[in-house]
Amino acid sequence: MNWQWILAVGVLGSVSGTVSAAPEARCVSKTGVAGTFERTMTSGGWARTYLLHVPESYDGTTPVPLVLNFHGLLKSGAYQQDYTGMSEKADDEGFIVAYPDGIESSWNAGFCCPPATSLGLDDVGFAKDLVAALSEEYCIDPGRVYATGSSNGGMLSHRLGCEASDVFAAIAPASAYIAVDDCAPDRPVPVIQSQGTADPIVPYWTAKASNEFWAANNQCLASGPVYHKGGATCYAYEGCAQDATVEFCEVKGMGHTWPSDDGPVDWLDDTDMFWSFFEAHPMGD
Repeated sequence: MNWQWILAVGVLGSVSGTVSAAPEARCVSKTGVAGTFERTMTSGGWARTYLLHVPESYDGTTPVPLVLNFHGLLKSGAYQQDYTGMSEKADDEGFIVAYPDGIESSWNAGFCCPPATSLGLDDVGFAKDLVAALSEEYCIDPGRVYATGSSNGGMLSHRLGCEASDVFAAIAPASAYIAVDDCAPDRPVPVIQSQGTADPIVPYWTAKASNEFWAANNQCLASGPVYHKGGATCYAYEGCAQDATVEFCEVKGMGHTWPSDDGPVDWLDDTDMFWSFFEAHPMGD
């Protein structure tokens, strides 16, 4: 991947051998502009579409984070933008967010969901191709690329943690579980999940079991509560390898949804919570 990085000029210290602070990474030759765009690209022989939102604060030289936000089954990238409100968060915090579209509104997250699974689509490859393409056009920080999603899209974010941990610094699935039989990431992956206890589509225990897998993979110690409001409680594991934190937020009585402050139950806001988690977990720090 051609990042086209340059370093801002540093100033050497005196002859005593002292030097200035480490120079800041910058970008050159990045032509991408701010705005919201409907895009098409080719990946794996398929024409793939996505919605891209770039905040007005983007200046083309300062490396910024990138979030891929995957929709649920039978939904779309445009729906996911409205559903999660993440573009507004991107404007506030200065990151780029892309909302890819699944083929026939589905993602191959492993054993879920058709028709993407029956077609054998390489959606992991598509996600990586999308990151590469956006990184050629925009000044993306390669250590701050993240994946999130709801339902089938959350399952795909799990799979990206399993199979593309060299690209994605952290993942944040909502109402989802790991849908591959063999999850073998190359490194400990920071993970935060949200799950309703009354979800009729993704049973609570499947999401909880997936979170426990990540805790074991990251060699974490016992977990304890770190947040409580109304029926929402979040737990965090301590002592994880390479500071790859694992967190799980459950909402009593909540169904299959992406909780938000604007919803009927305002105990938890996934968009705010997931971004805060991403911000705290760049790759390599």
